[in-house]
Amino acid sequence: MHIACLPFPSAQGTQAAIASLLMALREAGEDSELLTYPFGDERLDSPIEPVRPRILSFTRSLRSGPSAAKLILDLQLVFSLRRMPGVEPLIAHHVEAAWAARLAGRPYHYVAHTSVEDELEAYFPRIRFEAARRGLRLIGAFIDRVAIRGARRCAAVSPALGHRLRERHERAFHYLPIPWSLPRLEDPKAARRALGLNEDAVVMLYTGNLDAYQRWEIGFEIAEALRAGGREVVYLIGTESDPAQVHEYVARRRFEGVYRVLGCAHEEERAILHAAADFALIPRRLDGGVPIKLLEALAHDLPALVSEEASAGLPLEGEVRIVSSGRLADYLKAAEDLMERTSVTPAGDRSHGGREFIARAHSNRAAVEAFRQMTMPRQKADETGGHEVGWRFERIERREPEPL
Repeated sequence: MHIACLPFPSAQGTQAAIASLLMALREAGEDSELLTYPFGDERLDSPIEPVRPRILSFTRSLRSGPSAAKLILDLQLVFSLRRMPGVEPLIAHHVEAAWAARLAGRPYHYVAHTSVEDELEAYFPRIRFEAARRGLRLIGAFIDRVAIRGARRCAAVSPALGHRLRERHERAFHYLPIPWSLPRLEDPKAARRALGLNEDAVVMLYTGNLDAYQRWEIGFEIAEALRAGGREVVYLIGTESDPAQVHEYVARRRFEGVYRVLGCAHEEERAILHAAADFALIPRRLDGGVPIKLLEALAHDLPALVSEEASAGLPLEGEVRIVSSGRLADYLKAAEDLMERTSVTPAGDRSHGGREFIARAHSNRAAVEAFRQMTMPRQKADETGGHEVGWRFERIERREPEPL
């Protein structure tokens, strides 16, 4: 059984990643049962019907990040796990699930979707003192450590995340690629007509939540710089977060360009947004897991402008520009280069290499094989020689959970 302490389904990257992995496992005949919170986004349909324990829920918030209400839900899940039969290791997605499994005394394999040490301070943006921020990082490191040291085996959803956690916690990490399907491509001209956009405008797209670590604000700076160069620019933001903070930011900045904030909970909405855009902006400022918005852009064959933190150590191919700094000048230079290289492709005839990369590196087969390598008994791992479909398999000694 898989466990994830979060609402499901939801238009969030982690939920999308888990759903995609479970679907690939289901098709391959593997266990795809999922234990989650007793609620999700009621607007969304999901082929994965989770197990929802009967627990009290004081919130139905879909927002990511820590909260007292989520802590209460997690503690109730611990007691639910204690009552559930089973001896096989659980598959715990993210730290809350690993903590729940460990507190319940259940063996588990840990799938890291991000590092709390890297991200915790981003949820407290008003804290400015370096000593306090350093304290948050220490708390995050402790939360990660408990989840990792109690696991039988560990995996990470990106090479960069696995490397960081392996170095910090001296545990081997498998790389577990998130499988991603190739959607039907919409016609760019029709998409722009549907959104009321000029065919000749430069359309930049950001999709995702509006948390501080995402650095979505830099899109407005890029748009202003491109407008100063005489271009007509539209900044599209597809999000399920509260758009009020975008409008407040625009008012404070006195942004005079064109921007649109639209919903993106459904695949049809995301397909139109991607078809209408010239390139996707993925400017995350903190190291994380794998940004689903990047996989989605590549699956739609949309060129992408990506921060080094958001590139996740993936061997990216196609029209992708990675910016290794947070400086506007570097983002602007990369955007100009990206637009110059892709402008030769006729509208409606995209072929930027993203779909080929997704079909190869993020296929169902790649994900299932990696999952099996992580969960198979050690003697079977020894028989394979430790190599499968092009990635290194690190043998892991069985480790009993350490005392809390």
